Amino acid sequence: MSKEDFGKEALDIDTNSVHFTVGRGEKQVNVRTAELETSFKQSRDWFGFFYDDVFCPPKFYHLVVEWIACSSIHITSFFAKLEKLAAEHNFRLLRLPISVLFPQPAPAWIWSEDQETNFDRLPFYPRPKISFPKDQDTSKAKQLYAKLLEAWVQPPLSLHFIFSCPIQDFKAYPIVAEEDPERTAANREVYQRLKGWVLCDSDCLALVTLREEGIMFFENHVQVFEARTEERVQSNLKKANQLRSKFFEITKEVLKILEQPT
Repeated sequence: MSKEDFGKEALDIDTNSVHFTVGRGEKQVNVRTAELETSFKQSRDWFGFFYDDVFCPPKFYHLVVEWIACSSIHITSFFAKLEKLAAEHNFRLLRLPISVLFPQPAPAWIWSEDQETNFDRLPFYPRPKISFPKDQDTSKAKQLYAKLLEAWVQPPLSLHFIFSCPIQDFKAYPIVAEEDPERTAANREVYQRLKGWVLCDSDCLALVTLREEGIMFFENHVQVFEARTEERVQSNLKKANQLRSKFFEITKEVLKILEQPT
């Protein structure tokens, strides 16, 4: 946005809050009035800018840009400016694969008890998993989650929380063709927000999910493979592999300790 309009267009972000209840703010950015290198007065391009309305460290601060009819050159210019602005104020702008973290539901007739196959995820996206016993005691489960999270946020992993959800939310409803009413997902509860935690490393090269049914580890392909040089890609892969090895080593140590009789 232009400097002249900054006062009336300033984002309503609370920077003095002492609570962790975060909502979502929204602004429409018109390219013709934005202070971008690609802006011009006749432009009709625009995009939506969504953001957390509360800045609560040490939580991540989330920014989401969505567009339908906006030239990619304007989006690239916006992100370049945003990344520079973040660096000038000692912040880091990290890209998250939202299509992987919160994918769209797959066709209802293939829904099953496995939540991982109920959504359209990117192909060839391996997710090493450690499963928990289905009949584990609730109190022991809470102790397990606490010990795992405590181990992950400390060195040498030093993971950071990205998302957390205390309940299953954003239920998906099957769309069934009128001419084929039998192809339903009867008794299938499919939610786009699953109960649990999502964490990542400081470079966001890998993501960790902790659910009631188990733990999953996977690379953030957006950060790993979209580097500008082959050397950087190989360096990212090496760091991600080292992180994976250390993660499973520490996780298995915690699980082994908790399994010992008291």
